[in-house]
Amino acid sequence: MDLSRENLAYYLVRRRLITTEAVVDGDLTIIEDHRRNKNFRIRSRRGGLFVKQLRLHDPKLVAELTREATCYWTVANEPSLAGLRPLVPGYRDYDVANHVLVTEYYDDHTSLQIHRHQAKSYPPGSCATIGAILAKVHDRRLPEVMERAMNASALSESSPWVLRIFRDGRLPFDVPSDGIRRYFDSLRSIPDLATHFERLLRGWEATTLIHGDVKWDNFIFSGGDGGAPSIKLIDWELAGLGDPAWDLACALSAFYTARFIEVASSPAPVDFAGLDVTPDRPELEALWSGYLRERGVDQEEQRPLMERAMAYYGARLLQTGFEYLWSSASVPPVIDRLVQQSLGILRQAEALASPVERGEA
Repeated sequence: MDLSRENLAYYLVRRRLITTEAVVDGDLTIIEDHRRNKNFRIRSRRGGLFVKQLRLHDPKLVAELTREATCYWTVANEPSLAGLRPLVPGYRDYDVANHVLVTEYYDDHTSLQIHRHQAKSYPPGSCATIGAILAKVHDRRLPEVMERAMNASALSESSPWVLRIFRDGRLPFDVPSDGIRRYFDSLRSIPDLATHFERLLRGWEATTLIHGDVKWDNFIFSGGDGGAPSIKLIDWELAGLGDPAWDLACALSAFYTARFIEVASSPAPVDFAGLDVTPDRPELEALWSGYLRERGVDQEEQRPLMERAMAYYGARLLQTGFEYLWSSASVPPVIDRLVQQSLGILRQAEALASPVERGEA
């Protein structure tokens, strides 16, 4: 069944997710978001719903949606995972035949990306809260608990695609633009880049559950009424068994990407040399301290964890280049600056990690 605004209410009634009375009373507002998937937000006095349906039934996309649904279902139904329930969307339904996932929708929440773009700042307490959320996700007990609850080895173990592009010699998707083709060719021409990426792959430590796609667009929050904000981590399609340092690296990259988008989309002339990849000190310190406080990382583990996170951060910046050039016919100067800074991080990851690990970011 191909969902649309016209047939969605009927579908939800049939799946017993809403009542006929809600439809008759006019107690539904359906908003369609035009994204990679078919996304619908349903507002109702009886509680909101978020509906995601795949546009393409590609086996890889089906596996990702199934993984996301399985994560939500397990958190909702496994008593030992109750601590994660406030941090992820509430599970409502997964229609395997039609590739439709339904979760709770939170009308009072907005994405951190939108807030950062509009306010040019982060909500008070949000960086420490994000660090604590990632620490809870990285609890070493979770993979075993989740696999036991799923009654299957549903947590796939795989390193991020961007780390494998040199070993594989190709991109894991059909090249959608000349900009990406030229960008990839330019990366392959950098003498020591493949060596750095091979080192990252050899150092990959798949020890915990990871989200795999940490970015500000995947955090939604509501105001904290003077205290810590309520924050949820959404879009678990890439979750799996992996290196917790990758999620931390993605968080570091999210700080940078927020500025990168502002600079790259500016109509005014920009001094790309002034585009700094270093997160602001208070933000970075809050994220790191929130993470350590919640997870309780041993002192001897802190430095290697941050060193790996910094090195992965350099690789994640290059992934940002692919994302930015998805529909571009050329490679603008801002991407050259991105590559230069990524190389600097990859070559100096240990030195850059030292002040962060000591709390002197």
